[in-house]
Amino acid sequence: MTSGQLAEWIAYDAVEPSGEYRQELRSGRLCSLLANINRDSEKRPEPFVPLDFMFFTDRPEEKQEPPTAEELNAKLKQVFGK
Repeated sequence: MTSGQLAEWIAYDAVEPSGEYRQELRSGRLCSLLANINRDSEKRPEPFVPLDFMFFTDRPEEKQEPPTAEELNAKLKQVFGK
């Protein structure tokens, strides 16, 4: 295989993924379908998406605010009881 052929296969895989990612996407779609069929729309108004069931993919990091000093003190009091 030449480097040009390898580059073509890499580009093709970016457009049409195959292998484990493709299998995981297929499973995630089926799981989200079943979960949405049985979902209580009052308890969970937003539908499930395939990414909710794809455990081996990178997920976008949720930005969390650092805890405040008061929150840290409250947690320390819960742990140490003082």
